[in-house]
Amino acid sequence: MNRFFTSAIGILFYFTQAAFAQESECRLDTLNVYQYIPDTEVRYLTSRVLYQYTADNKLLQRTFQSYNDATGVFTSTSRYNYTYNNEGELAELINLNWNTSTSTWKPFGRTLYYYSSVSPQQVTLEQDWDNTNNVWENYSRRSSTLNAEGYQTELINEQWDNFFDVWYNSQRYTYQYDGSGNKIFESREGWNSSTNSWQFQFQRTSSYSPGSDILVEFTDQNWNTVNSSWVNSQKANFTLNISNQYTEALYQIWNTNLSLWQNNIRVVNTYFTNPSTTQSLRLTWNNAQSIWLNSSRSTYTYDNQDNQTSIFEEEWDESSSAWLNNFYLFREYNEDNDLLFEDFRNQWNQTVGYYGNRTRHEYRCNWVEIVDITELENNNEMRVYPNPLNAGELLMINSPWVQSYTLTDLSGKWIRAGELNEGVNALNTSDLPAGMYILKTPQFNKKVIVR
Repeated sequence: MNRFFTSAIGILFYFTQAAFAQESECRLDTLNVYQYIPDTEVRYLTSRVLYQYTADNKLLQRTFQSYNDATGVFTSTSRYNYTYNNEGELAELINLNWNTSTSTWKPFGRTLYYYSSVSPQQVTLEQDWDNTNNVWENYSRRSSTLNAEGYQTELINEQWDNFFDVWYNSQRYTYQYDGSGNKIFESREGWNSSTNSWQFQFQRTSSYSPGSDILVEFTDQNWNTVNSSWVNSQKANFTLNISNQYTEALYQIWNTNLSLWQNNIRVVNTYFTNPSTTQSLRLTWNNAQSIWLNSSRSTYTYDNQDNQTSIFEEEWDESSSAWLNNFYLFREYNEDNDLLFEDFRNQWNQTVGYYGNRTRHEYRCNWVEIVDITELENNNEMRVYPNPLNAGELLMINSPWVQSYTLTDLSGKWIRAGELNEGVNALNTSDLPAGMYILKTPQFNKKVIVR
């Protein structure tokens, strides 16, 4: 079955996450994508994304087009249409694909958003287009309950049964918060169809620095159905400097045989000034030698407006005991802090000394008057973009909080795992074959397509 992804909103929020007080802003109009010939400055246009907006500057449409360099012609491939209710809230998001045989847009999937005016509940319904019967077919439904402060306290996921034409429960998440709105507890339950009841699966308890929203510790536990008890799984401790910056993160996993915590991953951050730079060193624990071993090293640079201007990642090569380039991402902004372009390089060739793949995203914007623009992003959602993406592109993951993740293929085969920071994270896809993958966190499941 074809699937449609609610993360289609994605890239817009990368530029418009916060509420605006200014009277005008540079609104994204066109995204041009270029590919470089390796080890040269020669580039060619491959595709573009066109953005359209409503009269009150809400995103109305995104159209993806491929470019034929030989003919100089753009060909549409997919489109996302956005519809809003009378309150200005997103009500419908439709994905259409261009049918080259009929030269028409064909529905692919859609997401419907329902908001209650009498209860703190929101419902999100995902549907696929049935090409045989030309009707929308239910796929999944998420129901969120909010407390008086607007924080999500419960999320129920349901799946549609096409045979019986009924919804059946899939997973339920519950959340608790402290007086400052920090999430201190979350749990996941799965539906047991045999007993028609919810069954524990996972829970996390979190602690924060006193009087702040800075996470300092969390502990994960999984439910043991045999013993009907919680079993430790993973825990993390974060160390801060006097500026409340993370200097170290220690991740440990539970050894059930020895009933103790064992080291797993350690991340050490070092901060520099002039220019503003953060170096993040990732190490993995070697149980046999009882030592930490280098794994990867990332260097982040920022301009004087705190815009992230580059990410340089290296991987440790044990055979040569040296750091080898993995990828490099460079960003440039204008004087108003609007992103102008992103230059991404990966597939480093150590023999010839250059990156085998280089792409460039150029963002064109128009200045528009803004009146009372409110924040668009739901702080309790995780978004991934671009999606679909080409192998080698960075998968950007906007995570609402620090959380662990795993990436698997559709068969459930483990690809990789790690930790997401709060905010925007970059995941390298250069080693992923074309196909569909599942990005899983304790709360979210996102399908990702690599082309």
